[in-house]
Amino acid sequence: MSMIECFFSNKYADRSDLFEGLSIWKEKSSNGEYKYRKLQGIFPVIFLSFANVKATSYEEMIFKISRVITDLYNENDYLLEGNLLNEKEREYYHNIKLGMDANLVTDAIRSMAGFMRRQYGQKVIILLDEYDTPMQNA
Repeated sequence: MSMIECFFSNKYADRSDLFEGLSIWKEKSSNGEYKYRKLQGIFPVIFLSFANVKATSYEEMIFKISRVITDLYNENDYLLEGNLLNEKEREYYHNIKLGMDANLVTDAIRSMAGFMRRQYGQKVIILLDEYDTPMQNA
């Protein structure tokens, strides 16, 4: 999953060296052009791992998921700079915190993807690792 993140993420736009020599970098289309090189490093990517979300109750699961989402928002707090977010969106952003209401938890990833799409003018790739773990354990 982390290699997929590195390949697509605009955070690694200048790191094509990571893929030189790999099959994906060598793959050519029928017209002789490199098939996937133009996709490397152009997308905003949200990568969340729920591997550490182990809970014995629904409430504990929501709390631990809120931690993962709060970390996501903290990592992307540069979105608060400038005029990207309106006043209501800024208020929403500041309400994303540890122990937030379950309704906020369910919408937070979609909202972050929307903020990032506007920031970068590009569709957002969302990678969820161990997405089924919380539901199995709680």
